[in-house]
Amino acid sequence: MNLCFINPSEMQRPEIYGLAKHLPKKYNIIILQPSNKIGASRGSHLHENIYVRYVPSLFMSFCNSEITIPLFHSWLKELVAIVKERKCDLIHVCDYEYLTSILPLLVKQINVPTLIVNDALIGIKGYSFGSPIVDGLSRIYTSTIGKKVLKKYDKVVVLYSKLAEEVHKLGVPDEKVAVIPNGIDVDKIDRYSKNVNISHVRRKYGLRDDERVILYVGRLVRVKRVHIVIEMINRLLENDYAIKALIVGDGPLRSELENLASSARSNVVFTGFLYGKEKYDCYAIADLFMLPSLSEGLPTVLLEAAAMGLPSIATNVNGVPDIVVRNKTGFLVDDSDISSFTEYATTLFEQEKLAKEMGKNAREHVEKNFSWSIITEKYEEIYESLANR
Repeated sequence: MNLCFINPSEMQRPEIYGLAKHLPKKYNIIILQPSNKIGASRGSHLHENIYVRYVPSLFMSFCNSEITIPLFHSWLKELVAIVKERKCDLIHVCDYEYLTSILPLLVKQINVPTLIVNDALIGIKGYSFGSPIVDGLSRIYTSTIGKKVLKKYDKVVVLYSKLAEEVHKLGVPDEKVAVIPNGIDVDKIDRYSKNVNISHVRRKYGLRDDERVILYVGRLVRVKRVHIVIEMINRLLENDYAIKALIVGDGPLRSELENLASSARSNVVFTGFLYGKEKYDCYAIADLFMLPSLSEGLPTVLLEAAAMGLPSIATNVNGVPDIVVRNKTGFLVDDSDISSFTEYATTLFEQEKLAKEMGKNAREHVEKNFSWSIITEKYEEIYESLANR
């Protein structure tokens, strides 16, 4: 079967690249990827059965968000060529809020099945960029153009159960909607974590032998509410806990957060963004993972933490409860109160047996529900049903 994937931005989205890499090789995949590099190679082989085609696009920043503007003539030319010359059986698109989501609908007369994957409904209550301007514009888009775009697709895949309910409210029939989360490569994570030198990594970040570690991984932006991690550390220090927080990530709030952390007696370490082994080293030395965000989709960092056997404390928003099973793989905070986060962290530190049990449950939950082998099977069923309709 020949598939065309449309990636909406320069970032390699897991809904596109992660899935493409794990689908069986019987699928020949072309990924259309936006690029603003003049004179760059027009394409390259990612794997034997995966070819990435770069298509001219413009990029601009607006309120700390990157906007991709496809050059429609170039994109339509590529898409029509792929559909006709390569006998494309299905077009798989990521995210309705990008202009690239409109492209397959413009060539609908070619009669190729279309599928779109979404991780959030922008502008809808519970989904926020952290900017009132962007959220307001997003709300207008979703309630007008966005919902029309979604209804035009043959299949709408959402990453978590709550999002399926919201999509239905926009008028997309239930039979068109499927819930399929992003997958995670647990074998790859195991390879990273197998040879971690715990003592070396702890020394690297200035940890004493008796210090517990709370880990946050993500952008340092308002919507993530990283200040809650720092304020919680201060409260735990006041109660004489030997504790340190690792903040893995970067963003426009870093200086502000570093100033806030100055009162935490050097017990907050900012590492900047880390990747690969360095990132998983931090998971390996952590005792618990914390995500106090105001808004999330289906956070990959929670999947990573669970795969590493960590209990998590996270805000009960959107796709988070699909990963953090309340009181089984971690704790969910409903009221966003710092006291609740502090209480749950204290419980995990005081009850080591419970913390280990939750970490074990988290790993099992991820293996059972989020491994790529399970995710690809679900997509294969949809591909076959759409192609043979």
